[in-house]
This record gives sequence, structure tokens and C-alpha cells, in this order.
Amino acid sequence: MGLRSMLRSLTFIVLVSVSLSAFGDEWNLEAWQDHVKQSNRFQVAFSQTKQISGMRAPLRSEGIIYVDQSYGVIWQTIEPFNSLICWTNDDEQSSVIAQWFGDVLSADVAKLRQHFVVELSGDIDAWQVNLTPANEFIARALTQITLRGSASVSDVEYREPGGHVTTLQLSDNRPIERQPSCEAQ
Repeated sequence: MGLRSMLRSLTFIVLVSVSLSAFGDEWNLEAWQDHVKQSNRFQVAFSQTKQISGMRAPLRSEGIIYVDQSYGVIWQTIEPFNSLICWTNDDEQSSVIAQWFGDVLSADVAKLRQHFVVELSGDIDAWQVNLTPANEFIARALTQITLRGSASVSDVEYREPGGHVTTLQLSDNRPIERQPSCEAQ
């Protein structure tokens, strides 16, 4: 093999290495956000399993979560019984919950970084984001949130200081069709 062939081969290897390295660097939190970011108004069906420390069987429920960044978050449980929880932006206590929960489901990295240390692993087809509370208020309620998915957030697991673990399986993500009213609450 002549010097010219060796130089071409070496140049090719360097170019491929640089290209692969650049591609790997592109999968970061901002790329993840662009990949899964939701509109400011969406609804998603959930199936929830809550394992309470000391209880043998987990609690299960199903329903719909409505996220409207200008209004708040509405959590409508349909099974095992119908209930409605409203975290609105106009209520000081619930606005913090509405804000960070909406930010989690809508994958808003800038807002998530205001409340959590954000770590991304995996790739575009199977990613995981770990959120560790960065402020004391949230840390009192949660020790960690883990998001998983591919095209959107499909699984949310949050751990509480007492050892309780709640897992949400999300599906049927779409624009809000008919949001329930919180007025009677």
C-alpha cells in the first residue's frame, strides 16, 4: 500500500470518526426537547400504579391529564372512581405543582432546569431523563422523577422520600378536545 493510499485511508477514518462524534454530540437535552416537546395545550390518558411502602398490592387508577400552560393542570381520574383535581396557575399553592408537572409532561428543558437537575441517557428511539429536585420544596415531596419514551413521554415514575413509587403509563397524547371545568371545585 502506497503512501497516498494510506493517507486517503487515514483521512477517511478521521472523517468518519469526527462525523460519528458530532452525531453523538447532537443528542442532548435540547435535541430531546425538540423531539418530544408538546404544545401548550394537550391531554394524555394515564394508567397509574402507586406502590405504597408497607402495602402488598399497589393502588391502580386510570384517567386523563389535561395540561394547559396558561391555565394549569387538571387530573381527572375515571377508574376506580371519578374525581377531579385542579392545579391552577391563579392559586399560589397549586401553581407550583401545575407549573413543574406541566413542564415535566411537556418536556420544557429551560423550565425543568429551574426546578431539577436534568440528566439524559439513551438515544432518540429509547431515551430516559432523570430529574432530581434542585429545590427544597420539591425535594420534600419527591426524590426523583424518571421519564422514558421515544416519540413522546410514555412513562413517568416518581419516587417519594417515604419509599412510595408511582408509575404513570401515558398514551393517546393529543390536543385538548374538551377540558372539564374546575369551577365547581
